[in-house]
Amino acid sequence: MHSNAQPGINIDVAADLEAKFACAPPLAPQTQNIDDDLAGPESISLDEIDAAFALLEREKEAME
Repeated sequence: MHSNAQPGINIDVAADLEAKFACAPPLAPQTQNIDDDLAGPESISLDEIDAAFALLEREKEAME
């Protein structure tokens, strides 16, 4: 059913799918090291939180 001359996955297709369909929540921590899977909510600064809430308020006002 699924056949491929090379074993494994096509890395380019997998990266393209991840880029197009992966959801990143607005307050998700943005780490400097992409391999840092242990970064959690504590890595979000208060300035980033304030900026995210300000953006939400602007979007809310634009909808009204």
